[in-house]
Amino acid sequence: MAKKLKSTLYDPLASSKTSSETLIKWYLEEHAPNDPFDTSKAELAAGTIAAYGLSISSQLVESGVIPLDGDLEIEILGSHRSPLVDIDGTPYG
Repeated sequence: MAKKLKSTLYDPLASSKTSSETLIKWYLEEHAPNDPFDTSKAELAAGTIAAYGLSISSQLVESGVIPLDGDLEIEILGSHRSPLVDIDGTPYG
């Protein structure tokens, strides 16, 4: 049986949670149908989403818990002050 590792990822938008969530919600729900010409706001939102994804993926890779084979279990926690996810997985190699 493979050794289990545990790592914690943190929300990269935690410091600007409300404004970032509002911007991303606008981008995903309102931009195209209601405000398609606000390209500067849309570019900011797209950049925020991309940066969020890069930060999460970097944290995941740096944690060393991505298994080469087997399972990766992710637990998402609910509080803004709590870690974003706990990850259990097998170590590299």
